[in-house]
Amino acid sequence: MATGGAADVVALNPLVEKKGGKSHVWKYFGFAADDKGNIIDNQKPICKRCRRSFHSKGGNTSNLIKHLKDRHPDLKKEFKQLQAEEDHGTPPQTHKQVTVTEAFQWQQKYDKNSPEARKLNLAVAEFICIDKVPIYTVQKCGFQQMLHHFNPKYQLPSRNFFMYTEIPRMYNDTRDLIIQHLRDKSFYSCTTDLWTSRTADTFMSLTLQYITKSWELQSWCLGCCGLNTDHTA
Repeated sequence: MATGGAADVVALNPLVEKKGGKSHVWKYFGFAADDKGNIIDNQKPICKRCRRSFHSKGGNTSNLIKHLKDRHPDLKKEFKQLQAEEDHGTPPQTHKQVTVTEAFQWQQKYDKNSPEARKLNLAVAEFICIDKVPIYTVQKCGFQQMLHHFNPKYQLPSRNFFMYTEIPRMYNDTRDLIIQHLRDKSFYSCTTDLWTSRTADTFMSLTLQYITKSWELQSWCLGCCGLNTDHTA
């Protein structure tokens, strides 16, 4: 190994990638390893192109980025592009020229019957039911904008779709699942109770409980309906 300046030139041995490195700069650096593939010194990253080693205490990447800027401007340009793509959520850029068809496919919305669209529809319906938010949430500009940033190819269906199609479908699937769980149960208990909401509306709920063969308590809410009467003794 020959020394030169602030860095050392390392022999051309295979380098090991850094595990858990969040910065894209680690794409251009690795670590020397022993015969078993274990990193010898995790504070001395090595440039994959020129094989110069650097001191990077605590995973600091400032001197690594400076090395790309001073010695490998083409790699620095590629590194900056990767950073910009991550910050703006744009599709990964490659050296291959993007065709017109590929550009239109990136902008094209999912087909409403595609597996991707159906999966996202179910996720929105579960969000509405689990967090008990109004169905008209799907019409709010902020909610629509958030989903567009998450996945611009997803076309959010209308309020009526969730009200009359997706949520009833999820209800039926959940009911069938409960029935399937109860088929081999010989004993179970039911609990019912009246309660009043914060808005002084009266409800009656029915809950079913049972113990599994592994002695785990399972509880299912089978129904909750409103009552047009006062909640009194």
